[in-house]
Amino acid sequence: MATWAPGLVAITLAIVHRRRQGLKELLKPLVQFRRPIKWYFFALFCGSVVSLISFYTYKVLSGKVLALDPPYSLIFIILIVIPFSPLWEEIGWRGYALPLLQNKYTPVTASLILGFFWGLWHLPMYMALSNYGDKRMLFFMIVFIGCFPLSILLSWVYNNTKQSLLLCVLFHAGVDGSVGYFFQNLPNNDLMPLAIVTGLFFSMAAGVIIISKGKLGYLVKPKEASA
Repeated sequence: MATWAPGLVAITLAIVHRRRQGLKELLKPLVQFRRPIKWYFFALFCGSVVSLISFYTYKVLSGKVLALDPPYSLIFIILIVIPFSPLWEEIGWRGYALPLLQNKYTPVTASLILGFFWGLWHLPMYMALSNYGDKRMLFFMIVFIGCFPLSILLSWVYNNTKQSLLLCVLFHAGVDGSVGYFFQNLPNNDLMPLAIVTGLFFSMAAGVIIISKGKLGYLVKPKEASA
């Protein structure tokens, strides 16, 4: 239920400020599915590719071989996590907060601000539910740091798909599901694979910033440009 909080807060604020119209504007991007197919491939497979690279990098560096469930189970994991976390988080973080932040700050700055609060929001849950024992705080710090590059990548997806919240949800679910699939059987609470995943996402985020010249696909609306 805690994972629903960002979405529930966003829905409440939208209704309070603009009533039915505010709710419609907030949720409409969830059904904006007519977007270039390349963004669906990126959203669905980016997490899997990064996790797969991390999986084999960990194997080479540690000499350990992790057991994997049948490949089709990855699809079920992604589908299962969507309604419990990515959907509700993205309604709040990208659906409500990101547009407001990008109206005031540059896309990169807005993404980093959002990444900070998004990462910090995980603290109570990860402290209470994490099974990493004495490594619990280190586990949280890796997740916290990882929210910064992921926030940049999600802003990039959001802006380049004309604010398609659906694709943000799919990207978020793809990352969560893939990391869970490849690293659910880590021995002795080993955090190396998660650190590798985070490093790869940082590399991707840096590349996106450079390629987009810091704009992350964000286009200033005419009325904002003339203000």
